[in-house]
Amino acid sequence: MTRASVCVMALIAVFPSDGSAQAAPTRESSVDALETGQPVRVRAADALSIEGVFLGLEGQDMLLSVTPAEQAQRIPVDRLEALWVRTRATKKGAVIGAISGGVLGIAAVISVLYTGPGFEISGSEALGFGLLVPAFFAGTGAVSGALIGSQVRGWSPAWP
Repeated sequence: MTRASVCVMALIAVFPSDGSAQAAPTRESSVDALETGQPVRVRAADALSIEGVFLGLEGQDMLLSVTPAEQAQRIPVDRLEALWVRTRATKKGAVIGAISGGVLGIAAVISVLYTGPGFEISGSEALGFGLLVPAFFAGTGAVSGALIGSQVRGWSPAWP
């Protein structure tokens, strides 16, 4: 097995593709997916913008608590123009960390296989080395990225 094929196999192992595509969420499905107590930001018709806590649905209206002292705000679901939810960047951090770690792992494999002084290994050992090192680096990067991302909060569009 050549060194190039080991590197290609390492890339395939670190960056698999499932090829699936997701359908865009509808306004109703986005509102139905909200959890009680979740911070949301809403833009409705007539340039109404509200940021608050989702309390639930009552008929065709969303109920939002803007401040604890106020009565719940009613926003008709059919008047929504945009909806954001407060999220953490845990998944994004894990993906970025895994990709970064995988690339570093592949670079380490290439470095050892091509520049290592007198370093010769057989086909099965090269395959194991070429797969395990990038996988280890990708796993370590994913965990580190997830820990960092879990501390980052932001607004994520839920619809459109």
